[in-house]
Order: sequence, then C-alpha cells, then structure tokens
Amino acid sequence: MSHQEYATLSFAALKVGTPYYLVEPGERLIREDSPALKVMTDFHHIPPVTVDEDVSIEYALKKMKLAGVRLLLVTGEDERITGIISACDILCEKPVKLAQENKLSHAQISVKMIMLPRAEIRAVHIMSVKNAEVGHIIQTLKTLERQHLLVVDEDKQGRQWVCGLFSSSQISRQLGRGEDPLVTMPRSLAEMQSQLSA
Repeated sequence: MSHQEYATLSFAALKVGTPYYLVEPGERLIREDSPALKVMTDFHHIPPVTVDEDVSIEYALKKMKLAGVRLLLVTGEDERITGIISACDILCEKPVKLAQENKLSHAQISVKMIMLPRAEIRAVHIMSVKNAEVGHIIQTLKTLERQHLLVVDEDKQGRQWVCGLFSSSQISRQLGRGEDPLVTMPRSLAEMQSQLSA
C-alpha cells in the first residue's frame, strides 16, 4: 500500500486584533432566512452523544453536562436508537410524578422510563432541510412543541439513519437572541421542586 506524500501548507502568525469571525458590528451571523444547514449539528462532523436506555436519569444528566448538550440519543443492546431524552425531560415534572406514583427514588428512575420512545419521535428528511431556511426549522419546532428536531437520511434500499440535529436553544443563540424563552428550564432538581411547590 503506497503512502501519498503531502506538502506542508504555508502558514503564518495571526495578525494583532484578529476576530474569530468576519462580521460587521451589530450584524448577526445567522438570520431566519439563512440556509437551515447553517444551524444543523451535522453528525458526519460532530458525533452524537448517546446513552443506554437502562441507565439512571441522573447518569444521563451528568453525561449531558460533561458533553455540553441538552439531548441524548438513547440506544438499546443493538446500538440502535430506541428513543431520545432531553435535559427538560429529566428536570421537569415527569420524573417527580413517576417517582411518587411508583414509590421510587429519583436515582431509581431509568432513562427508558421517561424518554420519548422511537415511535413518537418526529424527524425531517435531509432533502427537505437542504432546501429550507432557519425560519422553517423554528416553525417546525414550534408545531411539534419540541426543543430538538432530528434529521434523517436513507439509502436506495430505504434504510434510514439519523444524520443531524436541530436545537432550539442553539438556533436562538446563533440568531443573537440569547436564551430562548421556550426552552428555559430549571437548573437543578431542587429548583424544579421549589417551582412546583410555589
């Protein structure tokens, strides 16, 4: 097997005052009429963060914090997707109700118990995304009342795979809006419980 010889690219020091992106003061990097692909997390370049369906939601939340994400793809024994779980799923009311109804501790609640199962996940095809604008994604998220939207692709045999992800909070930041009010959530279980009892 022959190894191709590659030449070294020319390089130079950064100039003083170089910003990380060429943009005029006050100009946004992304607008609602920008191509949707500009706000999609492409799993070809950034691998998705996954979690086993049988682990505890506490473990899943720690994994989210370490990875800096708010959504995990849930997988079963065969590594195929069985659902998705978000930080909001873990930090909102559902786990508390589940624990009370089944006399479980918070640590006993598994990802499988509160995840959104595969059959209920709604996704968009990559071909639709390629022709869409950011505004289309925002409207789709609102219609589905979800903070995340999966993107799928498939081959000629109809075999499907998840190839990307849209995040409402990420889109909001890229639009320069800061935190999206639709995706604000309690920062801790204690905060969430105090909100419920208020």
